[in-house]
Amino acid sequence: MIFSGQLLLQQENKTSIETWAILLNDMLLFTQRNPMDTNLTLISEPILLTNIVDFRSSNEREDALMFVCNKPNVPYKIRYPNKCLQCAWQTILEQRLKTWQRSLHDESSSADSDLE
Repeated sequence: MIFSGQLLLQQENKTSIETWAILLNDMLLFTQRNPMDTNLTLISEPILLTNIVDFRSSNEREDALMFVCNKPNVPYKIRYPNKCLQCAWQTILEQRLKTWQRSLHDESSSADSDLE
């Protein structure tokens, strides 16, 4: 696990639900805590970092971030409960996504040179 913390996930009806997001090396998970115990329940499909094709701050809100996945081709909008978590999440997600993009580029370059 790289990072975890509270995020607000906007649903299709524009309401936001409080989640406990978990950033792993290669994926992002949105979970919710069970009020009866300390277990977490996965509330959406895991998002593989390799499937994120666009990642940016929202034009509508200062405290929101949008990203688009190519599998499925769906936009996700997340909001931060406070400024401290906004800085932490944005920095860490940007670093992880850049690392994944770089490794994918390196792999494709390596595969191209193997073909020659």
